[in-house]
Amino acid sequence: KGSLLVGGSSQKLAGLAAGIAFVVIGIGLVYHSGYWVGLFGYVFTGVTWCLVGLVAGWTSTTRQHAA
Repeated sequence: KGSLLVGGSSQKLAGLAAGIAFVVIGIGLVYHSGYWVGLFGYVFTGVTWCLVGLVAGWTSTTRQHAA
């Protein structure tokens, strides 16, 4: 999200493309590894845990963090 808040249009496009690539690669690696997280008696798959982190990062990033 940070790349979408600052920079020119080509930088925003490159940041978005890189972000999507890293998310796909990261989730693929976690899925392939069979990673899971147990938290307070609940079991989350690694992919679910990655998506929770992605949403938390997306919602909490501000323009000040990106600059």
